[in-house]
Amino acid sequence: RLLDWAQNFHRRGDFTAALFLSQQAVEKSPSSPQSTVALWIAGRSAHVLGQYDLALEIFANLITAHSGT
Repeated sequence: RLLDWAQNFHRRGDFTAALFLSQQAVEKSPSSPQSTVALWIAGRSAHVLGQYDLALEIFANLITAHSGT
């Protein structure tokens, strides 16, 4: 459910809420297939918000944990 809300906020351009909810979704289930999407939303939202260090950290996590997807 958190990921659904994160995607909705991301589509609407509310990147602060999308970042928060997608990070919560990853924390709840880091090994689920949906965490790939959640990490991408979190990374993109952090990038748009100008939080480049956080975006790099999230994208590095995405590459490391989900490189086969």
